[in-house]
Amino acid sequence: MKNNKTICLFIPHLKKGGAENLTVNLANLFIKNEFTVKLVILSDIKKNYDLNSRVDIINFNKKRTFYSFFTILNFLLKSNKMICISSLKHINIILIIVNLLLMRKHYLISIETNTFSNHKLYTKKYISFYLITFLSQILYPFLNFIITPSFGVYEEIKQYLFIDNKKIKKIFNPIDIKYIKKLSTLNIPKEFNNKNKNIVAVGRLTWEKDYETLIKSMKFLIEVVDANLYIIGEGILYKQLNKLINDTKLNKNVFLLGYVDNPYTFIKNADLFVLSSISEGLPTSLIEALILQPNIISTNCKYGPAEILQNGKFGKLIPQKQPILLSKEIANSLSRPIKKNNIDNYINTFSEDNVLSEYIKIISKLK
Repeated sequence: MKNNKTICLFIPHLKKGGAENLTVNLANLFIKNEFTVKLVILSDIKKNYDLNSRVDIINFNKKRTFYSFFTILNFLLKSNKMICISSLKHINIILIIVNLLLMRKHYLISIETNTFSNHKLYTKKYISFYLITFLSQILYPFLNFIITPSFGVYEEIKQYLFIDNKKIKKIFNPIDIKYIKKLSTLNIPKEFNNKNKNIVAVGRLTWEKDYETLIKSMKFLIEVVDANLYIIGEGILYKQLNKLINDTKLNKNVFLLGYVDNPYTFIKNADLFVLSSISEGLPTSLIEALILQPNIISTNCKYGPAEILQNGKFGKLIPQKQPILLSKEIANSLSRPIKKNNIDNYINTFSEDNVLSEYIKIISKLK
């Protein structure tokens, strides 16, 4: 039965990343539930995603998000009432201002995956941080709902923003468990054709992931274990990290693989999955590792790892930015894997069906 509500998702581009993955997954889920779905892309399109053909893709083709203001205004002015969803603060702010100009014509839902506190600690763009925070505090009360992927982000939203708690809902990001398991069985990576232990990390090459600490840990690890580290992901720190690998003479043990079509076969066949982040909202790659069940080590950063790993039940949690300690824990985990008993029922809490039902509960309240 066709759903009479239209959902419009906003994203700057479709390059590979967490926000892009989430947006595409939600678009496909809403289509399956017979919503009318529009996907507004503010700049360029990179078609690396399996997007349902029934999703109406609208490309504004702007160089920067800010330049899209009047285009968004015109688009929403001419559109019938929609449920607009974005997972990026700067887009949320533009959508709220536009919607206020239109006398709150549309419903607005924000998915808050980026935290205020960690960006305050680690970003150097202080003016930008305080401006975004100030605008969020003023404008976010005009949102219909705020969705957070973890309890940590949920508590932080309540701390930083003046929002009615009834508007804040915790919903995990959707994971296609069957699809991930299927792709993970297709082949064994040719890179693993060696006698060394294989360690995998997945995520964009950005400061939040702190690959610098992970790479430095390998210098200590290879003194006691024959091991290789494969980092899957693209990002602005590629040259910096590649230089670090060269400077530490780890060229034969650490590899930046860039974008990989099927990271799941790497995760499944790895001896160990490592998340070294200093900031997260809810790390999808860690959930994927939990599904595919290699041994897991993660920093206990804000937010998500402790919640995902059930405070260490399903993987080792360690402090951040400690390469020597990380190398010791990697060596221990490689020799003594953690048994993950009774994990299947828990993994299903991240499934698409469970997540979709939570979104539908929220959408049903928008009348």
